[in-house]
Amino acid sequence: MDKQLPAGDYTIKVYASDNLGNIGEEDRSETLAEGLYVEYFDPSSCAFNIGEEKSCLLGFHVCARNVTTIDMCMYKLGESPGLITPDMMNATISAGNNSAYVGLCEVSDSEDLLLRNGEKVNGKAVFNLALTINSNVSSILGTGSYDLNYTISAWDP
Repeated sequence: MDKQLPAGDYTIKVYASDNLGNIGEEDRSETLAEGLYVEYFDPSSCAFNIGEEKSCLLGFHVCARNVTTIDMCMYKLGESPGLITPDMMNATISAGNNSAYVGLCEVSDSEDLLLRNGEKVNGKAVFNLALTINSNVSSILGTGSYDLNYTISAWDP
């Protein structure tokens, strides 16, 4: 189904035919829920050396259906000796001209990113997550590979 359809209940009619002229059809029900669904994650290369500063831009390609705001928060980056918070990496998420700080998931007052001046967004969109890994942060992380743990959600307030 077209991912840009509005939220709601739909009936899908499925047709089948063969080369002998036999035709069959069946109705099926499908519900498209409201929300923001990450279709794929498009990270840039974010390799760095100990003590090196690094800027990273990561893209979230999403299907947004009947939503007005999104909220994004991060856990920690990798299994570092100390907790690397979003604030330590100046983590921000943006869509178009709007941007907001990315907070810890444990913090309940993380900012929302308003999309299209409050109008509902229906369709595909890209949100960018920008990280600045300064020399202190990269020294704490050390070398190796790290997983970025995040939660991204959307709603109509």
